[in-house]
Amino acid sequence: MPQVSIGQQVVSALNLTNIRLDVGDILELQAADIGQFDYIIAHGVYSWVPMVVREKILQLARDCLTPNGLAYISYNLLPGWRMRGSLRDLLLHATRDVLVLKRNTARR
Repeated sequence: MPQVSIGQQVVSALNLTNIRLDVGDILELQAADIGQFDYIIAHGVYSWVPMVVREKILQLARDCLTPNGLAYISYNLLPGWRMRGSLRDLLLHATRDVLVLKRNTARR
């Protein structure tokens, strides 16, 4: 939710009246309740949610886009994610001793 709060601050500071940021359970959203949009962005969700939620995201995109609307639904996959995943693995390996020291210090 902090991301939405930050986004709301930006929207307010720029006096943008045609932008809406929401937080909620995707499965509880109903197209009739939220209306239609020119742009729908679902970033960082589709990759890690169960199939039922993925289907709901696609249904909402279909039902809530204006006729010329555009939906952006990101999905993490290889090879595009491979570089970041490799970097993550490298950093975890390089800092493994730091994590052990931190745990030992916390026990004292």
